Amino acid sequence: MDGVDELLTLLSLLKSDGWNAAFTEDAVYRSHGLRCRNPHSYAEPLLSLRQSLEESKSCIKVLDRIRHHLGKRIRSLRRHCTPLLLEDGVRRMPDELSAHIFEMGHASEESETSQFSLTVSHVSHRFRQVALRKPVLWSRLSIADPLDQIETFIPRSGLAGLEVDVTPCWYNVNESRLAAFFEAVGHLARRWLSITGAEGVLVPMIASAGSSEFPNLLHLAHFDCEIMTLWKMPLLTSIQKYDGVLTPFKLTPEMPHLSQLTSIELCFTEEFLDVFGLLEAIRAIKSMRDLSLELDGCRGQSDPTSRR
Repeated sequence: MDGVDELLTLLSLLKSDGWNAAFTEDAVYRSHGLRCRNPHSYAEPLLSLRQSLEESKSCIKVLDRIRHHLGKRIRSLRRHCTPLLLEDGVRRMPDELSAHIFEMGHASEESETSQFSLTVSHVSHRFRQVALRKPVLWSRLSIADPLDQIETFIPRSGLAGLEVDVTPCWYNVNESRLAAFFEAVGHLARRWLSITGAEGVLVPMIASAGSSEFPNLLHLAHFDCEIMTLWKMPLLTSIQKYDGVLTPFKLTPEMPHLSQLTSIELCFTEEFLDVFGLLEAIRAIKSMRDLSLELDGCRGQSDPTSRR
């Protein structure tokens, strides 16, 4: 192969005599027989210089091809190494760190389901054992999930606080399904940290299945406003409410639990909104740190002077 012999000679010189000797102008990379050829009848020192130039260019061509093929090989090896390095890193990772990562993944999941916990517990036997030792990964109970899954999650959750989602998917949730769900989770009301979707007929069903006392409840989302009066929630600090025609919501300074709230997210869609009353109620919340307010298609009240 053209240039390979010259490159091997160069590397031999480099190895035996060092960098300076291998790259002098009179360094010879070709055999004596090839050096004797002089088809253009050049005189010295032009002949030797031209021969050295051709030898050096031959070495460069071979090096370029070597660089090209080595680059392809390196990229291929990297592709094969990456998943193996990841697997090796996961294998070396302490269970305590894996458990912490699982908790972060569970907390960052946008949906109200426990899909992350289910997925990570089916990756490997080790991941499953780590996940089963973290009660918080099994603390989300949704009425949209199969009943046998809910009954499996409850003992796995240990004594962890529960995030309960009772937002019904009406196409696959009937009255008997609702009753079975509340029978399974109602007696755990003291462990509820948050509840989503407590509206309409679900409110009396929750009361009949469990209790109206929720000593550890921190967050309410998408709920009937009567809950603020009916339920005892001494630790409630956060509410999320989207006002609508079926579930109207009016924030007033007299509303129970209002003074203890620190985070409020509200969306109003009613045609005429009592803006002054809303502002008055917001001013009454002395401990509030976060407020999100969305007014969609609302108008101010017809007689604003009545609030002056």
